[in-house]
Amino acid sequence: MKHTLRSLCFIFILVILTNCKEEIIIYESPSISLIQIVSTGLTTFDVTVEINKGEGQELKNAKLEIEDITVSGSTSISEQIPLSSDKVQNLTLSINTGRPNHDFLIHAVLVTDHYTYTSEQKIVRLTKNHYSAWFNPDPFGLYANSSQNIGLVVNPGTTIQINIEYDNIYIPNSVKVKLNETYEIESSFDFSPERASYGDNIISWGTAKIPEDIDAGEYTVDLYIEDRHFTCLSKIKVLGGKWEIYENGYPGEKRGNYASFVLGDKLYVVGGHFYVTALDYSPVWEYDIPSKQWKQKKNFPHNTPNESGVFWDTEILPYHMQTQSEGYVIVRYSQTVAIWRYDNVNDEWEEIAQYPGLGERGLIAFIFDNYLYVGGGIDNSDPTAFMWDKPREFFKCNLTTLQWSKLNDLPESLADNYYFPTCIHDDKIYYLETSRRFWEYSPNDDIWIVKDNFPGPWRVHSKMVSNGKNIYLLGGEYYAFTMMGNGTIALKDTWVYDFNESQWKQKAFLPAYIANGIAFSYKNQIYTGMGYIIEDWNSPNNKNQYIYRLNSLD
Repeated sequence: MKHTLRSLCFIFILVILTNCKEEIIIYESPSISLIQIVSTGLTTFDVTVEINKGEGQELKNAKLEIEDITVSGSTSISEQIPLSSDKVQNLTLSINTGRPNHDFLIHAVLVTDHYTYTSEQKIVRLTKNHYSAWFNPDPFGLYANSSQNIGLVVNPGTTIQINIEYDNIYIPNSVKVKLNETYEIESSFDFSPERASYGDNIISWGTAKIPEDIDAGEYTVDLYIEDRHFTCLSKIKVLGGKWEIYENGYPGEKRGNYASFVLGDKLYVVGGHFYVTALDYSPVWEYDIPSKQWKQKKNFPHNTPNESGVFWDTEILPYHMQTQSEGYVIVRYSQTVAIWRYDNVNDEWEEIAQYPGLGERGLIAFIFDNYLYVGGGIDNSDPTAFMWDKPREFFKCNLTTLQWSKLNDLPESLADNYYFPTCIHDDKIYYLETSRRFWEYSPNDDIWIVKDNFPGPWRVHSKMVSNGKNIYLLGGEYYAFTMMGNGTIALKDTWVYDFNESQWKQKAFLPAYIANGIAFSYKNQIYTGMGYIIEDWNSPNNKNQYIYRLNSLD
């Protein structure tokens, strides 16, 4: 019986022990937070702190750590926070730094008998800065539009400089740049005092990169200097389309002002010159567009040169003219203007006609429906004349019979000394003159009308080409008359005339400033290049042998 009782007691104790569990108690941790900071003067601010006592630990002390971020190396300020027995303690401390116009980085520290707890960091601005920001415009203000508040026009992928003007030196903890307040972009700024410029105010600067994949359109440029947001004084306009280098290995001499034409898959580049000479010879190069291969052909057969070996006052005029099977160039020999035809099968040139009009330079010339049209220009047959004559006569030559017919005179403003862009589109011819009037000519009616006005900078020596849908105007030269003096500026802009909307739209800038180059359409894509380039006001003329292709015509 006793044995049985002892067994039952053992089982009872075992059951009790088996069902025992260790109890784990989790205590709430203490915490300290900065609720708000309000500046109250040039040296003072109020800080609201919340302290949660938590459980299981004894609070020892609390303090504010205040770091001066205006003057590097300044002594930090430490301010004790009084503690109470309350579970949650909220209190506001009034701080006087004694340092007018300084900014501070603040955090709170809570020390217990076991651990140290730290709040987040916040910045208080006591400087009374007034900000303004702007970006560097293009040097000559050719594309800014004050009525639309457009200060800068750029391609996707462009890096712009942003200038920030303010009253007092400080070094911000963070600077962000956004477009339209939403699209954050890559940027870099330097606010160090040794990099700033000083005058009535302080100016620092930085750069921001416009993304490659951004949509075309207008954007505000918004800066966020820590918790402060302000917007640049004007907007940027991002252009659509994109140019790429299609060819960079032209093997001929770098000249510019070439004549050119496209026959099938081959581009022909003829002559080229600087100013008034054709140099010692005029090379002819054939370029296979799909395979990107160059091949030199026979030189253009100029007449015998003078004793120095140079064809003075002789030039192959820089037109782009062809029929379906033959290429054409116009050559000026002093006061004589001759028409030459190229047989690409036999690599032979033939002079087929002489222009019967008086004009020599700056002629309007194009081929349409097997007729060569030529007119305008200037007549400098009298070298003693104070002003050259500008004949308005206009002719066409049947390229089969080689017979000339006189047409109606040109409108007065179309007779000039410069080479203005001409383009064939559908069954009409288009021409842009100095005054920026955009003309349309109907060969069937022999009538010129003003189609529209061009909104961009006036120009000469530019190119205009059709891709079958729209007309593209490419680069050219612009003459600036400023206090710095008069100068020629080569342009790198692209404009498209949209026939559906009857208006000009600006598209992507070319990668280089180009003028006096070539331009052509091949399989409905636009190509240009091989002109003179000027990278800025002070640079000399250079020659560019690249060919660029415009993608994303949109």
